[in-house]
Amino acid sequence: MTRLFTISCIAGAVLAAAGCGMIGDSASGNQSGSVPVYQDAQTALSEGDKYLDSNRISAAIEAYKQAVTLDPDMADAHFQLGVALALLESDTKEAAKEDINANVSTKAVKTESQKAFEAAIEAYKKRISAKSEDAVAHFNLGRSYSKLDKDSDAERALREALRLSPEENEYRITLADVLMKLAKYGEAAGLYRKAFEVDPENFDLEDKIEEAVAGRKRQTFTGPSPSPSPSPGDGEDSTGGGGVKKGEGNQ
Repeated sequence: MTRLFTISCIAGAVLAAAGCGMIGDSASGNQSGSVPVYQDAQTALSEGDKYLDSNRISAAIEAYKQAVTLDPDMADAHFQLGVALALLESDTKEAAKEDINANVSTKAVKTESQKAFEAAIEAYKKRISAKSEDAVAHFNLGRSYSKLDKDSDAERALREALRLSPEENEYRITLADVLMKLAKYGEAAGLYRKAFEVDPENFDLEDKIEEAVAGRKRQTFTGPSPSPSPSPGDGEDSTGGGGVKKGEGNQ
């Protein structure tokens, strides 16, 4: 009787969970649990962030998808969805590399994360059109472009973000990172130095400064000047006979 009662309770709990609208989190092998059906986009976004912070990637993806469905103009949800999808795609790609029997296509196909970042770009542009002084929107627009390796577009957006909020050190560092990708090492070094003045405890910036300075040195290094070819009268016989070897007349 006790065993029958226990089984009935377990079955009831499972049915109750199903009735509450829980969505299974089975898209990735390292995760378990379920995602509720959310009623508003902001809640879905917030819960997605919590899942992402706890490395429940598939649950985060499901929550973010609900957020963008509830509010297609929620740029932050599109961006975070792109981040989560990129993590999942990276894991899948690594697993395929380890599987010698995996059929890996070399055909260039737009990934789901790329689609999400493109949607984020459009949403941030719309947000900026409504409020051009929104520094956060400009910053995240720049980050979205950077995720797609559209670095010139990212640079423009990040410069505007920093202009609007020059006190934001994260904006300064992110712009410098993009400038490094564009081989603008001198300006990047200056921004990293400024950021380090603001945050001297950020020792990663010391490495970034060194890398930027080294990049700048590579750009400005032209190598030793070639020795000029001797002309008649510089020690070489113009008739071709009895003259010194090339270069000896300048010693």
